[in-house]
Amino acid sequence: MALYTDGVHLVSDRSIAELHRFAKRIGLRRNRYHGEKRGHPHYDLPGRWFPRIIQTGSNVFVADRRGLVRALRRLNNRKEKK
Repeated sequence: MALYTDGVHLVSDRSIAELHRFAKRIGLRRNRYHGEKRGHPHYDLPGRWFPRIIQTGSNVFVADRRGLVRALRRLNNRKEKK
């Protein structure tokens, strides 16, 4: 599992299913999810969630905007290979 956050967004570079599983595990509601229409599947995070996500001990990495874009490109490349 590899998830990335800039404190405002949560993305996965592995799979959308992984992103949804993690969001469900930490109690993040599905209405915060923005789909794949433009190739940027992510969850919007309320500000107070940032510490909660980092404290999970999961493979959640803090990234800047460029890091999130790189993670989304890896996700899109994985989807294209399937």
